[in-house]
Amino acid sequence: MSHSFRLRSPVVWLILGLPLATLMGGFYTLRLTSADSLDVVSDPVTRTAQVQRIDLSTDETTRDLGLSALMTPEGHQVTVKVLPEGAVRADAALVLRLEHPIDAQQDVRIRLQPAPEGGWVGVWPQQAVAWRVQLSPPHLEWRLLGRAGSANAVSLQPALSAEDPDARR
Repeated sequence: MSHSFRLRSPVVWLILGLPLATLMGGFYTLRLTSADSLDVVSDPVTRTAQVQRIDLSTDETTRDLGLSALMTPEGHQVTVKVLPEGAVRADAALVLRLEHPIDAQQDVRIRLQPAPEGGWVGVWPQQAVAWRVQLSPPHLEWRLLGRAGSANAVSLQPALSAEDPDARR
């Protein structure tokens, strides 16, 4: 039997091809998982072994202040009204952080300016993304969270509810 005949046999290609395809697929999977981990959270955490602990003092402050907000993106502009009215100084600087659901490199930070008619305004990105939204002052004394999808108005709420005072447990 000639050597060239053995290489043309489909059985030989199966014997060589399946393990090679498996190895290539494994390396590709490793490259995907190590490039950007989807397990990353943007909140400041401390890590002990495999346990992540988050400081909830900002969320507790937000809950205690009773804050909420209504965010309305329209075209190239976003308007934010913090409730109850007057709870945040009208001239206060606010930041709207839009976190991309998959790629952190596409996250957007919008510095909001006080609007003459009340509330705050900023420039809204034109990407059609289901953003994870965080509204806060620049130094993160409090924060409101929400998810901006296809809805015109988005409600931003504290991470901790008023009904759950023992959320740390």
